[in-house]
Amino acid sequence: MLLKFLKMCIANKTLWKLLFFGNDTYSLPALKALHNEFKSGRLLRKLEVCTSKHGEIVQNYANQNKLKLHEWPIKLEHGQFDVGVAESFGHLIPEHVIDKFKCGILNAHPSLLPRWRGASPLFYTLANGDKEAGMTIMKIKSKKFDEGDIILQEAVPIDEHVNIVELSEKMSHIGAQKIIHVLSDLENNLKMARPQPNTGILLAPKITENFALINWATHTAKEIYNLERSIMEYFTPYTIWKGIRVKLYGFRVTTFYGNMDNLRPGFVFYDKKIKQLKILCADNTWVSVHQVGIYGKKNKSALQFNSSYVLKELEENRYFD
Repeated sequence: MLLKFLKMCIANKTLWKLLFFGNDTYSLPALKALHNEFKSGRLLRKLEVCTSKHGEIVQNYANQNKLKLHEWPIKLEHGQFDVGVAESFGHLIPEHVIDKFKCGILNAHPSLLPRWRGASPLFYTLANGDKEAGMTIMKIKSKKFDEGDIILQEAVPIDEHVNIVELSEKMSHIGAQKIIHVLSDLENNLKMARPQPNTGILLAPKITENFALINWATHTAKEIYNLERSIMEYFTPYTIWKGIRVKLYGFRVTTFYGNMDNLRPGFVFYDKKIKQLKILCADNTWVSVHQVGIYGKKNKSALQFNSSYVLKELEENRYFD
């Protein structure tokens, strides 16, 4: 049935009727790319948009460009659309909605599935220190996130210092390009869809503030550096100083040349040469930070925090918990 429909579309040069599902800034490049195709008449003859109540960014774009909006949850009729595209939508689309699309619903997921299934793949990619990210175009499967058949997949090398903001922007544009690529030869690309492997599965659930808590005894310096670049602009890595929660800024992997006898992870001291705090992490590794944030107070430089807090403690008590 599906192949017959697709062949008919190709034979008659029918353009696709497409519904876009999206909510946030990450969704916009894909919507803009689809809109360009719609205006050009190359791939689409119909483009409409579905968002939830939190999708103001996508709603604004649709309104500004006179694209018809649908509110989630949506009710559709058979034949209303041929294919759907979901990008950072955040809702599990039920089977009765998927079934209304003759060609199903495509999703651009920024990981090499089944690695990093879930809402926060890029956060985990960076926090884990992965050397590459990935883009997977897949068919959405009802009832479970990120388990549908893979249509296209591509590894994306990433710099070891790239942060979440930079990577998100890069991957959103790659996702948009790959969606257009799949749509440009949809019949053949759908034929090539393959099930995801049962090995290599890693989960990337939505991150919370607890994700930002540093454990000095288990986190190495590199892991803490990766943590900061994975969550910046969303959360700030934090720790505890004598019962007070403090945020730490500007992590760098560093070295320590003094005597480490009897020191344990969490030990902190001020390095006058570089004007930063140095903190002992797991595996005898060290990080430095240049700024400390204390709830209800202005952020303090490393020197100010050292003078106001660290030096008031005996050396054996100069530890972050």
